[in-house]
Amino acid sequence: MLKATKILIIILLILSQNSFAQEVKNNEAKNNIYEIDSISSKASDKNPSASKILATSNARRDAFMVLLMRLQLPIATADNISNEEIAEMVRSEQIVDEKIAGNNYSANYNITFARDFVDHILEKKAKEQELKNNEIDTKKDNYLIIPIKVAKKRPLLWEPENDWSKSMDKVINKNNLQKNFIIPESNAENIALVNGQNINNISFENFEKMLEKFKAQGVYLMFYNFDEIENKVLVEVQYLRKLLKKQFRLSFINVDRLSYSDLITKVADRSIEYLKNNPIGNDDALNKNIINLNIKISSISDWLNTKNTLDRSPLIDGIEIVSISKDEVKIKINYINTQTPVEQGLEKLGLIFNKRTRDTFDINAISQ
Repeated sequence: MLKATKILIIILLILSQNSFAQEVKNNEAKNNIYEIDSISSKASDKNPSASKILATSNARRDAFMVLLMRLQLPIATADNISNEEIAEMVRSEQIVDEKIAGNNYSANYNITFARDFVDHILEKKAKEQELKNNEIDTKKDNYLIIPIKVAKKRPLLWEPENDWSKSMDKVINKNNLQKNFIIPESNAENIALVNGQNINNISFENFEKMLEKFKAQGVYLMFYNFDEIENKVLVEVQYLRKLLKKQFRLSFINVDRLSYSDLITKVADRSIEYLKNNPIGNDDALNKNIINLNIKISSISDWLNTKNTLDRSPLIDGIEIVSISKDEVKIKINYINTQTPVEQGLEKLGLIFNKRTRDTFDINAISQ
């Protein structure tokens, strides 16, 4: 009996050791996924040191994209992860076959990522994307409308005499479009932001607080002009959203000889119907024109020179500054020339760039 017990204990120990060894092998296999070897990278910048930094950054991003494929995750996941965040995920890296020729640098990289840091960053980005998607769903098909009646002496916005605003509000409520089109109420805060003094020379920035409050993605300014002599109405429309401004006109002739009250109601009804069926702000193609530029600078004059070049370009309509630091300016531009690829457009401007993703470029500033 004692001998049988000893044999049983030995068998259990052997099985336990085999199980432990297999678990170690499984963990090693999992960790090997995070080891990316033989990533070739080259770059050219203002000096060899800067070129090495750029090449290393590119190698880390390329290695991270290989890791995403191994983890069976979409490659596009990398688009929302910065170079700094990728650097945080690197546990170790080995650089071999370095070559320097002038300001050109090339090398091969063996990079190992820290599994816990990778999991942390990916989980963080997934939560951010979920919040962003919820925000997009909230803002979908949601616009502000500012009805302005062009009177003889001054434009009427919030004043009680603005019967154009009352007619628009009535039509919106009658058609149950309150969630799609919102006319802000007349209060001190809104009057301070938008009023008769600035309405003819206004920009998107004036409406940012309002848009955020109502979770709207854009604003329609609708100027009502009534020509008593020709008995017709002209509605001038301006649509504003970030990095975009569009203008068009709607014309209505009073062929039925309607009374003024019936005419303004009919014009309001037709105008809302037009906006509902032709939602300019809901054009997804507009978002495809937004390009991110990360401009490397050594002084504020570098940024100003580059900004002047961008401002003068017919390829670009609108610049939004995201952040400014001592060595980099991050901006968004509205690239409007669909016939010319972005890369060719940047080359025409004389800019030296490195493409990071489909819509993100690192730019060397223009110095004088």
